[in-house]
Amino acid sequence: MTPEALVRLRSLAAEDLPRTLPVFPSDVLDGDRAPAGVQPMAGRYCVGDADIRFAPRFPFVAGTAYTMVVGAGGLGDAEALKLTRPPVEGVPSTEVVAVHPSGTALPRNALRLYVEFSSAMSEGLAAGHVHLERDDTGESIPGPFSQMDPELWDPGRRRLTVLLDPARIKRGLSSHREAGYPLEQGAAVALVVERGYRDAGGRPLVAGHRHRYAVGPDVRELVDPRRWVLDVPAAGGRRPLVVGFDRPLDRALLGRCLSVAGPGGEGLGGGVAVGEGEGSWSFTPGWPWLPGPHHLRVEPVLEDLAGNSVSRVFDRDLERPEHEPRAPVSVAVLFSVGGDRPSPDGQ
Repeated sequence: MTPEALVRLRSLAAEDLPRTLPVFPSDVLDGDRAPAGVQPMAGRYCVGDADIRFAPRFPFVAGTAYTMVVGAGGLGDAEALKLTRPPVEGVPSTEVVAVHPSGTALPRNALRLYVEFSSAMSEGLAAGHVHLERDDTGESIPGPFSQMDPELWDPGRRRLTVLLDPARIKRGLSSHREAGYPLEQGAAVALVVERGYRDAGGRPLVAGHRHRYAVGPDVRELVDPRRWVLDVPAAGGRRPLVVGFDRPLDRALLGRCLSVAGPGGEGLGGGVAVGEGEGSWSFTPGWPWLPGPHHLRVEPVLEDLAGNSVSRVFDRDLERPEHEPRAPVSVAVLFSVGGDRPSPDGQ
């Protein structure tokens, strides 16, 4: 880079440097050009008298090549500066253990997908290694996801949340009017996780992963616990309470949005399990069931696959006042152990 170019770089505001000096994993580049629609790596820049320094938000991953595209923002001729971290030794051991929704169908207005790995993963590489494609042709679907910056990980970096672009899902927004839904009803799509996606140790996955979905109609209804079917156990034993839903619900939220209260209103301890296709939930108490009234508590943030909750429809028409969200309220479903048929009530 010429001294004149460095002088011009030093005159730029800090917020302009990521656009002018973007850094990408090399395998997402279009030749030596910045790829359209892919966010550059996050980090800090320092332009000195004779050099440019970039400190990534997340460490560079072993075995991965990176490229800084100097001049991508129009600062003269673009120049590609490359860095390659040496690979680490060892046999790959990390693999995809689950994709959620785990079923084979998605509504056209689906909001989230989850990918779970057996070990902690690297950060900053998801956009280049996780994509959605048409199942029949293998063609990548353009721009289906919200920008993965920052990436959405659980604390252990084993579960990645992939958001389909909410601006293309919400009716009334310009992105929805111009580009439409990310998914097409009647089509078959596949979520693809490439083998080259590296774990926290810099090793690729044992194998790539592909999960196929058939895209069905939109879901635009509140989550309504009154529609659920409860299989209530008898008192004196530890057989699980099984709750069957009227539609699949969000896998991650199911882990924390349902609980059971005993006859005195106290929360009960025990184990929970999510059923096949996220269509049911079960609770096994730590102690035998007592006779009498119990409540299944439902947190108002529990959502279905389209982001609908107890209090609001996510894919609502923004131009229709009657679709305005309700105030979030907790819901309790009353059931009687060893007594009457279960029935719902609000609380």
